[in-house]
Amino acid sequence: MSSIRKQVVVLYAETKLQKTIDLPGNSTVVKAKEEGMVAIKDHLNKLPGVPPVSLDPDCTDFYPAPKDNTTIIGSLTSNLMMVVYPEPPKGQRLTPSPFVNALQSAIHKVNDLKAQKSNVKPEENFGRDIAQLKQDNAQLRQENAELRQENAELRQETAELRRETAELKHNIKELCDQLDETTRAVLGDKVAVDKIRWRVLLDMGRDQLAVICRHKDWKEWKESKATSTAGDDFAIRTAMMTEAEMMLQDSTDSSEYWKAVGQDPSTLGLLIHPNNIRNQADIAEHSSTEKAIAESVLALATLGDRTHMIAIFCAIYDSEP
Repeated sequence: MSSIRKQVVVLYAETKLQKTIDLPGNSTVVKAKEEGMVAIKDHLNKLPGVPPVSLDPDCTDFYPAPKDNTTIIGSLTSNLMMVVYPEPPKGQRLTPSPFVNALQSAIHKVNDLKAQKSNVKPEENFGRDIAQLKQDNAQLRQENAELRQENAELRQETAELRRETAELKHNIKELCDQLDETTRAVLGDKVAVDKIRWRVLLDMGRDQLAVICRHKDWKEWKESKATSTAGDDFAIRTAMMTEAEMMLQDSTDSSEYWKAVGQDPSTLGLLIHPNNIRNQADIAEHSSTEKAIAESVLALATLGDRTHMIAIFCAIYDSEP
């Protein structure tokens, strides 16, 4: 009998709510009631919208009616069924069916809503739709007007920004032109000043070299050499250069810088013979300071000229620029 299985239909207060369970045939009625109550409770709790259920263990019916709760369900021949009920409210003796009542109430509400919808006439729906469309259209028109106004304001602001941008571009162009003119003027003045300072340095070097060669100054030295030398200006200056080389070589009073100038024919020639550096200056302002002349010497673009002028500067000032 232990291998026989018996099915028990468990009902909760109403025949519409049931749960079928499968139990061993040797189970007792009391065991079937316990299993049935657990199964139907789990089943009800899984249904959506059902409140928690508390069953009444003392109000359970089993069919067919057994002799007692110890009866083996396998000995019962007809279909097995049990009915369970919720616990009654405190103070009551009857067990209500709240779940079924809740379902019936929900069904009635749904039916009422369907009836209300069916009672609405089509022309009433159409009228309401037209009114809603008119209201929506009016709202859209208002929003469209606001957007147009905002668009007009944005266009006006854009036009103002364009005018301001054009003015800024014009002002920037004028500033750039003025800056270019100022830069050219400054650079032009700087170049002119440098040329003057180069000639000043050469004039000072010639006068000092004339003194080293036992003459008063450059002018007196050149005039003296012109009377004693046959030939043109180049021959006169060449004779002066030869004399300077000999004097610087034998001099014990000259600085090492001057001796270096005497040992470099290119530097000595730049000092004595005509050259582009000297010719670039139309006037010679001999009030230039040592620092200013040093800046102009270092500003020479040609490397060879700059090297020779630095040597002459060192010989004149006995220091490097």
